[in-house]
Amino acid sequence: MTILCAIPVFNHAATLADVVERARKHLPVLVVDDGSTDWSDALQRRLDALGAQVIHHPQNLGKGAAIQTALQSAADTGVDYLITLDADGQHSPGDLPKFMDTIQSLTQETILVGCRDFPENAPRSSRFGRVFANLWFRVESGAKCSDCQSGFRAYPVQATLRLKCTGRRYSYEAEVLARAVWGGIVLQELSISVSYPPDRISHFDKFQDNLRLSVIHARLVLRRLIPWDTPWVVERPKPRLNMMAMLRHPWETLKQFMTEYASPWELALSAVVATILGVLPILGIHVLAIFYVTTRLHLNRPLALTLQNLYAPPVTPFLCIELGYYYRHGKFLTSLNFQNLVVEMPQRYLEWFYGSLALAPLFALIAGTAVYCAAWCFQRSRQKQDDNTPLSATRGNRFGFWFFRTMLKCLGLNITAACIWPVSLFYALFDREAARRAQPSLDALHPGLNHLTRFFHRWKLFTRQGQAILLLHYLQNTGKSVPMDYEIHPDALPYLENSTPKGCLALNSHFGCWQAALAYSYKIQRPILFMVHPDQQKALDKFQALHARNDAHAVEKLNTLTASAGGLLDAMAALQDGTMVGIMGDREEGAATLEADFAGGPLKLSPVPWLLAARNHTPVLLFLIALQHHPIRLLCHIGQPIHPADSEKRLKPKDMIPYANLYAKEIADFARRFPDQWFKFEN
Repeated sequence: MTILCAIPVFNHAATLADVVERARKHLPVLVVDDGSTDWSDALQRRLDALGAQVIHHPQNLGKGAAIQTALQSAADTGVDYLITLDADGQHSPGDLPKFMDTIQSLTQETILVGCRDFPENAPRSSRFGRVFANLWFRVESGAKCSDCQSGFRAYPVQATLRLKCTGRRYSYEAEVLARAVWGGIVLQELSISVSYPPDRISHFDKFQDNLRLSVIHARLVLRRLIPWDTPWVVERPKPRLNMMAMLRHPWETLKQFMTEYASPWELALSAVVATILGVLPILGIHVLAIFYVTTRLHLNRPLALTLQNLYAPPVTPFLCIELGYYYRHGKFLTSLNFQNLVVEMPQRYLEWFYGSLALAPLFALIAGTAVYCAAWCFQRSRQKQDDNTPLSATRGNRFGFWFFRTMLKCLGLNITAACIWPVSLFYALFDREAARRAQPSLDALHPGLNHLTRFFHRWKLFTRQGQAILLLHYLQNTGKSVPMDYEIHPDALPYLENSTPKGCLALNSHFGCWQAALAYSYKIQRPILFMVHPDQQKALDKFQALHARNDAHAVEKLNTLTASAGGLLDAMAALQDGTMVGIMGDREEGAATLEADFAGGPLKLSPVPWLLAARNHTPVLLFLIALQHHPIRLLCHIGQPIHPADSEKRLKPKDMIPYANLYAKEIADFARRFPDQWFKFEN
């Protein structure tokens, strides 16, 4: 097959030559200048030197028109497939071989769509636009596409030209995919890389182009509701509905109907359609109308047919008639008799229609929102439970973070922390996996509780963890701090004041907002080296960046190592040089563990901190940080130093059990003072 690369361009002279040069390494290139005002003779000479063909539009006609010009030119020269990519540099011409190899293996007319792997700096408008476009494409065609807005595509030239597309600007790319599916062309996705340089120029008009997209989507949906299909543009047999197979296997057919088009967005749209049609006064044909519309728009039929029963007489028609009567006469209908209901039936029907125009959108909004939230929670819950992953692992959704960040800015830390309670109640009620993992530590600290009291402690534990996460965000991103009280054992003071030649081991625990130790550790006079798990590296980097602005010496005192074999060797050297080494004490790492006595039961701990301290003849300081409320403040408890004894023989983990018991006793005593703040979950 012959393949051509087309680059539509409008006022991208700064990046065009580079894109053409990289694309020219793989394919012949056609540049369609859509009336650019920054075109120059130097650019033309550069493109000629690269061997690119150039077609000029006398004025700006739109990206869709430029693509159609490229398609027509490709057809005139006998090209089979046309690959388009943007001229602004966001698409990598290095992905062209993926398209070329896939095209050579195709056996039927197919449009290849490059699905963008968004980087972190991708605009939010692009992320939202992709979700919005994918949803409409699903409704219009019934097919799925992960990135309908991607401009990196490969079109079968002859088949695409036979599609009757009317869009000439950005709306063309949305229209051509829907009409391609209607016309029997197959869609196939390829993953591509994408970049968004800071100086990237976009000609997408947020008002006009969004309006054009809305118009084209409305036209496509209305066209989809027309009972007859568009003719196919490819020679391929149409799939037909096998009624005999459906009758022979009714249960399988029902299961298919129940599971198709069942994403949260599709279920919500099904609820909206069912509500609007169910409220409208189309007597006797509600079921037929809902079934037809949901079938044509590829929505979930069982849900829609079920919801329409909510709007059956008498309640919804009565509300519509009352509202319509008030609209017509300025008062409510208060008497129901033969005259009002039978003789004046045409007037009541008209009032029903007027009232439904107001109530249908309201009820649809409520139903759609409720169904979306319920479907989203159910699918996340089922997915996480199937994977044996706690539901609380989904707590990173963008809306949740945005909501609490906004509350934090508007209402402050203390009020926002109080709002964690209803959120954590959801997890306490429905996250069975997280409840199972938290139960061993809760039973050890609160033995013999009934089910209701145990549930309250679990709810409180999840709440305190959410408040700790909120406080961590507050400390990391605002540069502010909260008051901290200290409980320091007198024997620990020399190690904090840097008055001993050797360093010491600071043993932290998953207690309260334990990450706050990073935020306040720069106040300790002795240099500190943190051995952190990889998932905490980012948190430490943020704290260092913050304190670098406030204290010029903070960064010199705060350093980090990962908890690896090489990191342990560096930690040993740091202890000998007088540095305080911070390490997590209640994390289970590796196969070797020791069991300490914790509140009458076993507690598995890592022997590494104790062996490290014993080999270097350095003490272990116990750091525990608790949340205090009304208002929120922190308490830092630094216990009596523990001195693990070294010996000439090779130390084994079991030799460290007496010292680990002291550590476990300290945690248990502190946990009884501040219940439900030890976030020690199984695994």
